[in-house]
Amino acid sequence: MIVSQEFKVTQAGVDFQVRIPGQPLACWVDSYWVSEGKPLYNSERILADGTSTLIFNFGAPIRTHLGGSKPEERSSFFAGVNSRFADVFHGGDRSQAGIRFKTGGTYLFLQQPLSEFNDLAVDTDLLGRPDINELLDALGSAAGAAAQLDLLETWMLRCLCKGQPADPRLGAALHYMSQEPGLRVEHLADRLGCSRQYLNRLFHLYAGSSPKSLQRTLRIGYALRQLRPGKTADWIGLAEQGSFFDQSHLIHEFQHMTGFSPSAYQEELDRRVGRMILR
Repeated sequence: MIVSQEFKVTQAGVDFQVRIPGQPLACWVDSYWVSEGKPLYNSERILADGTSTLIFNFGAPIRTHLGGSKPEERSSFFAGVNSRFADVFHGGDRSQAGIRFKTGGTYLFLQQPLSEFNDLAVDTDLLGRPDINELLDALGSAAGAAAQLDLLETWMLRCLCKGQPADPRLGAALHYMSQEPGLRVEHLADRLGCSRQYLNRLFHLYAGSSPKSLQRTLRIGYALRQLRPGKTADWIGLAEQGSFFDQSHLIHEFQHMTGFSPSAYQEELDRRVGRMILR
């Protein structure tokens, strides 16, 4: 039996029921959730954080806009690791269920190199997994959010029994990167006792990006977590803490990753005008 944490929250007019899995799924899955309601905002900006998501949609079609790509209308889909922000547009009431995988956790369930899905949203029927489409049908006919969460958990446990886990050096690498934002890739490889080339292959397979690209995402993620509505950010301090060359370097990276200048992001955070920023 999995010991999980479960809670409900309302965000921008949408009710979420969220379950945080315990072991053995906790190593691979951040959370699974069910959402219902009419969003107060017609769009969401999803900021890159190294995770990937499987979304089952039962409401109005969703339009996804990844970076500079052309917007596409979708129903249920798998969103791979993004190197930049992604915009999601809702056409009406929201009714969804989903799984948010931790960095390095997706391979266990898809058994495909995650780098093949970089900056992509792929319809579930194109994943070549009949069991995912069967899960979609079961979720659509389930009686309530609790039953849907149980179905998601059962499906993931089946995948866990069948799948091949990631190389344990990936977990060690992610730990070092979270503790030392400026750690060079060659030094990381030395600590893990492998070549830089092997480390790159490991990350492309399980994490969906190179170590350098993921490190870039994590460093901006750290800066974002320090920002608060109504408070002026210390950009010089954030640049130092995140091992950026200087404040200008941080601001350049910030704008590339979020699509906002720091001042525009702060205004959006303060007022929540037109969209909801998720991170």
